[in-house]
Amino acid sequence: GSINTPLTINAKITDINNIKNPVLIYAAGGNTKTGVIFMDSTGVDQFQATIPGDAMTFMGISYYISTSDNKNNTTTSDLHSAEVKFPKESLSSDIAGSVIKEGLPRNKWRMISVPARLDKNDVAAVLDYALGDKESTTWDIRQWNGEDWEESTELEPGKGYWLIHDVKAEFPFTTGSGYSLDQTEYNYDLQPGWNMIANPYPFPVNLNTGESNVYGPISYGWTGEGWSSPETLLLPWAGYGIYNRWVVNQPLVLTPVESPNKIARKNVTVPDGWKLNIGAYGKTYIDPGNAVGRLSGSLEGLDFRDNPEPPYMGGYVSVVMPRSEWNENISHFTSDIRSLVEPDGVWDLDLKVKEETSPVTLSLHMEGDFPVEHDIVLLDLINRETYNIKETSSVTVNQNWDKLPVYPFKVIAGSPEYVSSMTQEILSQLPETFTLHQNYP
Repeated sequence: GSINTPLTINAKITDINNIKNPVLIYAAGGNTKTGVIFMDSTGVDQFQATIPGDAMTFMGISYYISTSDNKNNTTTSDLHSAEVKFPKESLSSDIAGSVIKEGLPRNKWRMISVPARLDKNDVAAVLDYALGDKESTTWDIRQWNGEDWEESTELEPGKGYWLIHDVKAEFPFTTGSGYSLDQTEYNYDLQPGWNMIANPYPFPVNLNTGESNVYGPISYGWTGEGWSSPETLLLPWAGYGIYNRWVVNQPLVLTPVESPNKIARKNVTVPDGWKLNIGAYGKTYIDPGNAVGRLSGSLEGLDFRDNPEPPYMGGYVSVVMPRSEWNENISHFTSDIRSLVEPDGVWDLDLKVKEETSPVTLSLHMEGDFPVEHDIVLLDLINRETYNIKETSSVTVNQNWDKLPVYPFKVIAGSPEYVSSMTQEILSQLPETFTLHQNYP
């Protein structure tokens, strides 16, 4: 189909009982325009209806057919979709939900994408209007090839790209001609490890991975200079990091439109146990999404709730859990959730800082039910301070980060006797020089 051009749908519908009133139900992408049309009979078992031109936009189109027979049995077809061709200057960077509506900040890495299949998808054709001619000093765009960052030459739908620029950018901008994508579903093929994905549609779409073999999607920089916690809504023009825990490629399906035959089966069970959410906030950089804890269904060692720390392009404030014994390819994790079988435990945390000049505040937020009879403390190994987490919601660390890029902490949880003796033991084992070495030249 083409933009603003009526689309005629022909269908063959058969039924032992006579067919009554077949209707075509259509929706433009993002449900911006929906309608119901009675289908005309064009022959034996043949029916036809035409979707009006004003529903045919760059947002794309989906439709299904519903019919009943003389006995009032109703049948609904599967969801169908047509790609809609649109001319240049139809799709713009300030559509509803766009993350680049206000433009892109200078000299900061952001993940972007293009929510359509463009006829001319080379980087220059898409971004020259907003950013000017691409030279080594003006802007740079990269993609992840599974091993390394490489320069991107094309912008394909469904893929995320890192972009940085140092120009007075012109926003909003429009794109050249292209096609909306099929709205029945979009399939990602996730490589093992990190992937950069995107929403291929020009409207927000839910992607719920649940607690599964992928971690994410997470976005970078839209709510602060750092990675987000996992999100469920993919926005147009944004890129996302997503991690495949498997050692083989994993398919992941994005369904932008609820299929008429699929009734959402939502039974979200909240696991028993407790989770301590730890955020780190500098003046420039942030890292909100870290956690330690004990939840039902988790193992002491590596499992589906233990997520890797994503890669950074520039500076950062980052809380990591050094667990090199878990996975030879990943040394730093962003969560370490253990089993409910063990009551006592110590979690190692490192606060890593690069290019941040201000003090960094750790926020501590308990979720779930921490056992009333147990204690939980945060141990600052540099200042030898112990904070009772039940009474402390944040701790601020003031440091010359150039001289101390890694600041170690421990979380100790369990019976009061365990927490007390373990705290004493850890403090007694600290070398005296540990507290001095920040003064080294």
